[in-house]
Amino acid sequence: MEEQLTQMKFRFFTNISHELRTPLTLIITPLSSLLTDIQDSKLKQQLSSIYRNAQELLQLVNQLLDFRKLEVHGEKLQLMNGEIYEFVSSTCEVFGAYATNKQIEYSILLPRQGVHMYFDRDKVHRILYNLLNNAFKFTPPGGSITVSADTITQDGTQYICIRIEDTGKGIESEALSHIFDRYYQIDASENRQATAGSGIGLHIVKEYVSLHHGFIEVDSKRYKGSEFRIYLPTHLTDERLSPREESESKEAVSSNNRRTILLVEDNEEFRRFMYQQLSQEYQVWEASNGEEAETIANEKEVDIVVSDVMMPGIDGFELCHRLKQNVKTSHLFIILLTARTGDESILEGYKSGADCYLTKPFNMEILDNRIHHLLALQQKRKQIFLTEIEVNTEDLTTSKVDEEFLKKAVAFVEKNLDNNDYSVELFSDDMCMSRMNLYRKLQSITGQKPTEFIRSIRLKKAARLLTDTDLSIVEISEKVGFATPSYFSKCFKEMFGVLPTQYHK
Repeated sequence: MEEQLTQMKFRFFTNISHELRTPLTLIITPLSSLLTDIQDSKLKQQLSSIYRNAQELLQLVNQLLDFRKLEVHGEKLQLMNGEIYEFVSSTCEVFGAYATNKQIEYSILLPRQGVHMYFDRDKVHRILYNLLNNAFKFTPPGGSITVSADTITQDGTQYICIRIEDTGKGIESEALSHIFDRYYQIDASENRQATAGSGIGLHIVKEYVSLHHGFIEVDSKRYKGSEFRIYLPTHLTDERLSPREESESKEAVSSNNRRTILLVEDNEEFRRFMYQQLSQEYQVWEASNGEEAETIANEKEVDIVVSDVMMPGIDGFELCHRLKQNVKTSHLFIILLTARTGDESILEGYKSGADCYLTKPFNMEILDNRIHHLLALQQKRKQIFLTEIEVNTEDLTTSKVDEEFLKKAVAFVEKNLDNNDYSVELFSDDMCMSRMNLYRKLQSITGQKPTEFIRSIRLKKAARLLTDTDLSIVEISEKVGFATPSYFSKCFKEMFGVLPTQYHK
């Protein structure tokens, strides 16, 4: 009976938590817009406090839902490969403004040499958030909080040890053995700014660390402060990302139709991992910096650019901006990868012209899905060009640069419709592009070679004339630049499936 009552309480609070998410989102989203637009510093400070507390409430709601999943269904790791120190830094940086507001000295001290490993991004985020939230809750103004990390080996296993130290009120020695128990609450009565918690935050922390096959330690002295140490093993692997069957890999390698990805990443270890995963399905060009990537994009045939954001010299944002503004490369789809999780960083990515923005560490299946989606979108646009009589440049392009290019290309061909001597060389001269660059550009947008593109525009015009005028087949073939009516009829049937006379009827 007691167990049934407990489960009923769980269900009730879970349902309430789900209901709370919608109004909280409706509070947080408009607040975010207001904070961007408001110039008054005093009002902005007040709204920032409201925004921060609304986010805090949302985190508590999410925490309750996490707890419910752990207790009822159990949880599994969603492992992703990422640079752990970079992730810890970007996660912990969001507390910087909070520390300033509370007059707490806050430091993040991490090694410069990064470590790439598998970990569950969301769960490690929750671990860090809960521990830092507690540290700030129990550290008075004038105190300090430090986040640090290093690599250690214990019993033959390599771990990343993340330390969170504070100079707060500390924990009684007799309570230390219970703080990770369900519903156990640390007494907050001596700290006016701290309120008693739900008793599930630290329990979730321990469970999530255990899921990673790691462990957690804590040292604390009353009125001196506390130090939490999280140990995450570096050897975890994601079975879903094991190499594909050899036959499938060989088949992909032998295919001449594989799409091409330009991979831009300054960390050699992570670039090697990404190459291993992507090269099983795609042809992959590699670049270690933005300058090298820009050169490759201008010289090689590329479909998609997958680039890190934080790089020396030209970073990912600048690379994206340059490629999208260059008519030779503006058609390329660009996926940016970054450990920066803030809205401002994501907004900057899309402002620079990125087609997709993923936060490190990311699930390779999600990246693979995004790549497939973008390539399918490209193929769909090519099909639209082939099947539609009218060339709607907005439907076929994603940028102003490409739209202007296509308008210009169509205009030059239509200007020379009745000139059957209008060649690819003349077309290239009019477009102020080399034949190779014109070939790549038209292939990427329309799926056609320059000769095919010229013929398609002529035939589309012929179809409109057959529909809108009473001109004869001979007259129309002359108007659209075909030397003989028979050749015109042959090309027309290849494109539209019927002869011009049948199309006219």
